[in-house]
Amino acid sequence: MRDIYQMLRTRGWHITRAWAEDVTGIDDEDNLAAEAARVVGAIAAADVLLVLVKNPEYAYRGLTYEVGVAICLGVRIVLATALPSTCYTMENMALAHPSIARVDTLHAALEALED
Repeated sequence: MRDIYQMLRTRGWHITRAWAEDVTGIDDEDNLAAEAARVVGAIAAADVLLVLVKNPEYAYRGLTYEVGVAICLGVRIVLATALPSTCYTMENMALAHPSIARVDTLHAALEALED
C-alpha cells in the first residue's frame, strides 16, 4: 500500500488519511471511539474516498463505516476491486450505493480520480 500512497502523492494528491500506514486504536477497545472520530475527520477533509479491495479473505472491518460516512458527507467514492459481487466482502449494502464509482483496477481508479 505504501507504494500506492507514494504514487498518489507524486501525482499531486493530498492524502488525508493513509489507513494502511496509520491504523491506530482499532485493536484496542479504549481507542476505538477516538479512531472512529479520526475517520470522520479525515473523510470530511477529503475530496474523494479511494477504496481498494483486493483480498477476499481480509475482513475490511472499517469499510462499511468509512463508506457510510463518505456517503453521508457527500464525498465522492471510487471503489477499485476485481472481486465478484458474490464475494463475502462485496456482499455489503454500502458498496451497492449508486453514488459509488466502481472500477476493476487501480489504473482505472486513477483515471477516474483524474475525471
